[in-house]
Amino acid sequence: MRAYIPELPPDILDGAINPLPGFDLTVSLDGALGGYKAMDERMALKVLTRY
Repeated sequence: MRAYIPELPPDILDGAINPLPGFDLTVSLDGALGGYKAMDERMALKVLTRY
């Protein structure tokens, strides 16, 4: 994975890659603690925090 990290930001910013399918839970900034709890309890793997 580390080999691809330098290439990812430009592809994401250019719209070539959509990172959103990698998230399985979305929380508000106020719900960030719940997002961490969901990951800790294995209810979610990747949490997207929106403000």
